[in-house]
Parts: sequence; C-alpha cells; structure tokens
Amino acid sequence: MKLFMHWEGEQVGEEDEEVEEEEERQFIERNMKDKVKEDENKDKGRREGRRG
Repeated sequence: MKLFMHWEGEQVGEEDEEVEEEEERQFIERNMKDKVKEDENKDKGRREGRRG
C-alpha cells in the first residue's frame, strides 16, 4: 500500500498531495467510527450478558 502511494506521489504535484491527505483523513475517520461501533456493541453485549 505504501509503495503504491509512494509511486503515485512521484508523478503527481503538490495539489494532488492535499487531496490524498484529505482522502486519508476521511479513511481514518471512517475506521474510527467503525471501531467505536464495535466497542459500543461489545459494551452492549456485556451489559445484556450481566442482566441475563
């Protein structure tokens, strides 16, 4: 993945780098949201498990 991005970076200008950074930020935010959902589901499962 890094090699591909590095290769891509060599043939694009600085403007494109800003776009890449924005896409990377959005990708990271999506991953964090997914992780939060996973954590919430785990917590919910634990709470329901204790009740039952």
